[in-house]
Amino acid sequence: MVTENLNDDSQINVNEISLLRKIFYLIHLYRIYISIGFSAPFVAGAIFSYISLGFSSLPSLFALIIPILVGFFMGCGFFALDSYYDVETDRLNPRKKSLPHIFDRNLLPKWVGLVSALIFFSLGIILSVFLSIIHLFLAMLGVGAGILYTTPPFRFKAKTGLDILINVLAFGMIGSVYGWFIYSDFTGLISMYGWFVVPISCMLTFIIVYPTPMIDYEADKAANVKTTVVTVGLEKYAKIGFIALTLIFIAMSSIELKIYFDFNTYSHLKIDLPILIGLLLTGCLTYISYYILYRRPTPKTAFYMTGLIAISLGLGAILALQVADVFFVL
Repeated sequence: MVTENLNDDSQINVNEISLLRKIFYLIHLYRIYISIGFSAPFVAGAIFSYISLGFSSLPSLFALIIPILVGFFMGCGFFALDSYYDVETDRLNPRKKSLPHIFDRNLLPKWVGLVSALIFFSLGIILSVFLSIIHLFLAMLGVGAGILYTTPPFRFKAKTGLDILINVLAFGMIGSVYGWFIYSDFTGLISMYGWFVVPISCMLTFIIVYPTPMIDYEADKAANVKTTVVTVGLEKYAKIGFIALTLIFIAMSSIELKIYFDFNTYSHLKIDLPILIGLLLTGCLTYISYYILYRRPTPKTAFYMTGLIAISLGLGAILALQVADVFFVL
């Protein structure tokens, strides 16, 4: 087995790397620890469509496995494709070189990125075929958005405004609608749960996605990649995010309070007061994270705050589910 210096820029003979080490690099290539989060809007849409029908228990894990896998496969495919096209810019990014960067140092053949993206995207599309034509269409839209985001000449990730928008649309909107149609239909989409799940998924996706370009601000600026944060500037970008989050929280709090007090209209809905308080506390923690970003807009702060935001929203989701019993009269 070859002992490697992660900060060494020299090329390595890929044939000399052990199988275990190659698997380790693939985990980094697909960002598995992040890609699983791509399933969240898909699962949220499925759960909300299920409970909109008035069922008194959550769907089985087996019933949720397809949206989980489709979201996960799309995330893996997206990161594999992104790494393939970002070799030059990642070379200027100390954070990514210390991973180490897989293709830059020949730790894996570069073709692995393209082939992996093709395989994962195909898996997501093939699974969708077994659901419906609508799911097939939505999966193809999601794949198309991922390709537009990172692939030249489109490369929306390097276009001001589009880098944020494409993420919100591809995973927040398409993902939640995909999950919704697992159980419900177009008519149900305009119901209380239908109009709630899509905007809420888009908002939560925005909250997580918005700080991430700040992490690579210095490297993207050096590489002349025109992301929104590079164009606007780090401090102004953080200020815009803080204002946007304030407006989002006002809207979300209003919706949550309406749901909590409106028992007559939604008779099968149940949200205990402790759960409502838990959600509000989770929101406050996320808000504090954005405030810290606003006060200390640096790539390092953005890195830690993005992780804290993701954890906070994850805890909020667990509270909202009330350990798999939320929204239901038992």
